[in-house]
Amino acid sequence: MPDGYLTKSQPYYDLNWNVEALPDGSLFDIKNQKSKIKNNYLFYEAEIRDLSIPKEGWVVEKANVKSQISKILTQVGLNQKESDDFLAYWVPRLDSKPYYFVTLVPLDELNRKETLLFSQKPDTLIRVRMIFEGLDKPVVVSPLLMPTKPQRKGFTVVDWGGGEIGGNCEGGVVDSINIR
Repeated sequence: MPDGYLTKSQPYYDLNWNVEALPDGSLFDIKNQKSKIKNNYLFYEAEIRDLSIPKEGWVVEKANVKSQISKILTQVGLNQKESDDFLAYWVPRLDSKPYYFVTLVPLDELNRKETLLFSQKPDTLIRVRMIFEGLDKPVVVSPLLMPTKPQRKGFTVVDWGGGEIGGNCEGGVVDSINIR
């Protein structure tokens, strides 16, 4: 449940998703007579209130956005399919500015602002929220200390997403951000 409100979800989210996950990664919507969920992932957009954004990260030239994000995704534990899906969604949206500030929401902040509840606790939980900010010119930022890459074992849940903010990366706290 996000600290804010959902703006979109697939399948429809009405205070919970009732989903069965199979070992091959297939997802089925129990509320809809076990219908198979398209692309085997749950999707939502949310307006998250008062999200703390690190000032550390990377400033990336638009031409290098795909390769730099791909490296980050590998380091935080996404596999090739998950990285490809992330890149397919986000890279086309990062085309309006010549540079982008890129950072990751810290796991403790992500867990506080976007709580996940499971009927069966995953053996491995990988959560990634990448934040982007378009820049007209490069700025100097300190590099973000990367989290330790998780080792996948057993029942693994991967929760990835991102958000794009306006303004500048000096503030540190965003009143509200749309997360997809």
